[in-house]
Amino acid sequence: GFRWLGKAYKKQGGAANAERAKQAFEKAIALNPDDVDSLAELAELYSWNPATRKRAVELYERAVALAPGRTELKKDLALALTW
Repeated sequence: GFRWLGKAYKKQGGAANAERAKQAFEKAIALNPDDVDSLAELAELYSWNPATRKRAVELYERAVALAPGRTELKKDLALALTW
């Protein structure tokens, strides 16, 4: 699905592929709002840019709320809050 497409674009690197990855993850989340992995992947992409870091924090918070046992999400949220 769209999550795997996003991962493929993200892995290729580069600004254009990062934008394509964001679009794919946004579509994955639109189809399944509780897709924790897509939320986390999209949050990571948004966390790279100070202008979109607030959106990253919102996405990480949502992912943590859905999967409170996944400690890596809490760590990623903490990093996004401190950048």
